[in-house]
Amino acid sequence: MTQESTVRARSWKKIGLSAAALAIALGASAVIITALLVKQSPSFRQGLLAKAENDIYETTGASVAVRDFRLNFLPLHLDLYGLVVRGNEPAFGEPLLHADHVDARIEIRSLWARRLTLGKVVIDRPVFHLFVNQVGDGNLPQPAKNARRKASIFDVAARQLRLHDAELDGNERKMVFDAELHDLHSSAVFDPGLKRYHGVLKYAEGTFKYQDYTPLAHSLDLNFDATAAKLTVNHLNVATRQSRVGLTGTVEDYSRPIAQLEYDAHLATSDVAPVLPNLSLPAGVVHLVGSAKYRHDPSHTALETTSLSGTVSSSSLVVTRPLRGEISDFGAKYKLSAGNLDVDNIQGQVFAGKMTGSLSLHDLAGGATAKLQARLNDASLEQLEAAEVSTPESQLRGRISADVEATWNKKLEDLQARGNVTLAGTLGRDPAAPLHGVIHAQYAAAGQQLVLHQSYVRTAQTSVTFEGSVSEQSQLKVSLRSGNLHEVELLARDFRLAPSGQPGQNLDLQGTGSFTGAVSGKASSPHVKGQLEASDLRVKGTRWRLLHTDVDASPTSLSLTNGSLEAGTPTPEKSQRPEPAPKARARSEGHLSKSQHVATVKTATIHSLLKRK
Repeated sequence: MTQESTVRARSWKKIGLSAAALAIALGASAVIITALLVKQSPSFRQGLLAKAENDIYETTGASVAVRDFRLNFLPLHLDLYGLVVRGNEPAFGEPLLHADHVDARIEIRSLWARRLTLGKVVIDRPVFHLFVNQVGDGNLPQPAKNARRKASIFDVAARQLRLHDAELDGNERKMVFDAELHDLHSSAVFDPGLKRYHGVLKYAEGTFKYQDYTPLAHSLDLNFDATAAKLTVNHLNVATRQSRVGLTGTVEDYSRPIAQLEYDAHLATSDVAPVLPNLSLPAGVVHLVGSAKYRHDPSHTALETTSLSGTVSSSSLVVTRPLRGEISDFGAKYKLSAGNLDVDNIQGQVFAGKMTGSLSLHDLAGGATAKLQARLNDASLEQLEAAEVSTPESQLRGRISADVEATWNKKLEDLQARGNVTLAGTLGRDPAAPLHGVIHAQYAAAGQQLVLHQSYVRTAQTSVTFEGSVSEQSQLKVSLRSGNLHEVELLARDFRLAPSGQPGQNLDLQGTGSFTGAVSGKASSPHVKGQLEASDLRVKGTRWRLLHTDVDASPTSLSLTNGSLEAGTPTPEKSQRPEPAPKARARSEGHLSKSQHVATVKTATIHSLLKRK
């Protein structure tokens, strides 16, 4: 490079720097002058407002009016007072939007493209009015009819947006709420050729407070197209920390909407529970896939004009009531149509057994009749016992199967059910007794009545049968027969612990026995009457050939009447000499109060039996 060219380059560089410095100085001066005019000159502010309102109208078709504003430059901070936005509504109709106050911190990304990055924005008392008439015309703004190119209605981003006491009115339906949105991006473009809006709404985290519902933090991503006749949701994705919902669909004929949707949702029951506080929901995640249709018909309810079909599944659902356990590999198909809901192919694994069933609910909008059919095959008795925390540990082992059919109307007070249970396994320990049982039952919630028919529980040498009803006026026949009373003692020991937590007193009970009687009265305070018989009875080293007595028992007392006891040869104990058995047959009557430790009776032989250790 020659010396002349070097000097020329340096000269142009100085000129460029000087021009830049001059431009910066002029710009700074213009900003300062503008700031002073905005602060000190009401007429200048009104002129700016008029210019901005005119530009917005020509570009978007929206008429914007602001009663006044205040602008601070360091930092850039804008307050708008009395904001009113009108769209395509009648001249005297409610505006598209009006708000008492808008407080915004602004970062300008592009003046030419009108792209703004807002910091914190707070809008007080915003009221949104949206409506669509019978021919599909709404109040959204439209650019001038001679516009030929796509027009950007708005393109706004905000780090934080708060709406205080917001109100949304849509076709005479009102909703009042508060909202807080973070990392918001919202834009809308109008295509005059297609007469179509394209909109985007996104935020990274948002909460809405509506009525008494607990706000739920979530993110949202909405992409849609809208014309005068149709709304197309290209995608709507909503997600919380545990749930996510994806939806696509269309809505046609806004005045009498016809909607079609496809959805795919993973819902955590912990997210749904605040919306359904009266239901006890299992803990887990439910996967819903399906479609929905809706058509507006003033002569029918929304339930009657909405249809759903799809599948529901979950890998694990943990229940706590009425039993504590897990439902794994759960799945079902559902269909809602004409106000009737059918849930078929219900299946899952419960207590290591297989659950199947179906549920139908008819006339949901009216009387709502329901029918449930369910079956459980080969569930584990051990797991079922562990699920009931209120019962003592009885060392149940084996399998249980059950089936139930239930019907009810709108209220569960009308529930009627019938079911069957079969079980096979072992009960107790050291040694375990083989166990087999069959229960046939009917239940009516109206009278809280349980009816047992041809029901029994059997071990190797003991059986108990039940026939009758349990209710506020129970009439239940009970028959117990045992070929080995020592087995009964061992089984009772497994169910009963002494107050110290140690096994109860060992009676060394032997012999055979039976009880035939009936249970009457309330289930909470039953009254038992019957006859007790025992043969070759041995208790604590004593032997009795025959025992017969009438039993009258309640939760507060026990009476033995018309008793007959025939002694046999006592069993000798260590370091004691055998005593001769009484040859006389003793008959007596006695009464055992709940608070007494032993019975006080007239016959010395019976007294000796109860007192001996």
